[in-house]
Amino acid sequence: GNTWSLKVLPIMNFPRHDMATGFRRQAAAIRAVANSISLNDVKQKLFESAKHLDALAEEEERKAQTGALSQRPQPRT
Repeated sequence: GNTWSLKVLPIMNFPRHDMATGFRRQAAAIRAVANSISLNDVKQKLFESAKHLDALAEEEERKAQTGALSQRPQPRT
């Protein structure tokens, strides 16, 4: 049988917000392909890949938010 393998594009050199956007863009593209495929096993794997990319995007957004909070200047007392 066919073995389907999707690779996450190398976007690690971009800021976290851009990485999250990239993951979301890839997830949307994968979903578009999955919706056009009639083979259920391939379609399921594509949807799983899109879900994984969404999770990576959420993680990057959390990291960016945490990083932004830790970089804020502390009030002087």
